[in-house]
Amino acid sequence: MPIALFEAGFDDSHLTQSGGHPCIVIDDRDTTDLAATVRAAVADAARAGVKVLRVQIPDVEQINAELAAASS
Repeated sequence: MPIALFEAGFDDSHLTQSGGHPCIVIDDRDTTDLAATVRAAVADAARAGVKVLRVQIPDVEQINAELAAASS
């Protein structure tokens, strides 16, 4: 599955698990339009044969904590 995801455009993402379910994490997409980014990611996943059941956006505090940890 990871190769199919890469070939479908997920070269900026990785496959993991969240709550016991498969989860695709989009690390870095060049865009300022969140809705368009999510739609494109879901379409890429569908081309790879992955059925997206839910989209989750991490909260700002989690993102800030990750950025702070990465910069130290």
